Amino acid sequence: MKRIVKNGAQGSRQAYLNKSKFNPNRYKHEKDRVSKETEFAMTSLCCRRCCEIIQWKVDYGKYTLQEQTRRCNLCHEKKVALPYHRICQQCAEETAVCAKCQKSPLLERATADSKDSVDEFEEGDERVNEEHKYDFVDLPIEDGELRRLQGLNTRVLQQQLRCKREAENKEALSLLRERERRTALRKAAVRDESSDSDESI
Repeated sequence: MKRIVKNGAQGSRQAYLNKSKFNPNRYKHEKDRVSKETEFAMTSLCCRRCCEIIQWKVDYGKYTLQEQTRRCNLCHEKKVALPYHRICQQCAEETAVCAKCQKSPLLERATADSKDSVDEFEEGDERVNEEHKYDFVDLPIEDGELRRLQGLNTRVLQQQLRCKREAENKEALSLLRERERRTALRKAAVRDESSDSDESI
């Protein structure tokens, strides 16, 4: 890894490398560890940069859970339940801005792309594209309802929409089965009545 020092001179490389990756949960009790559910929801409606910042806090044991709900910077109500977020999920969804840095992800991406093009021109072919955990944030959103939230982490919203649609489908299926059952009972009752009338004749 190249390190830039003053006057553009190349600095010395890293002296020591860890043999194993740092484990933030090594000396923590079970209740103090960050759960999978928290890790899934902690970057909800955040831009890619903020997602990586919060993930860094988790990876290096700096992430702390929030004890009380905080006041939202936009609606001024105590709705902010996630740590490091500045606005509530509802305001972030309505305004389509990052819940942490409160910036539009489209503007952020435009400035980041211009900086990347300058860096690539300076460094040439030395730069290697690394895969990141939050690459999916930059992918286009196929769902029409969430398309305006392009550039934000919408996994939680997608999961909620999926659950809502599954519940609606189950309800529609149960109504259809109930209707079929009632029609079958009605037909059986009509058949019984017709057979009784034939016997009486």
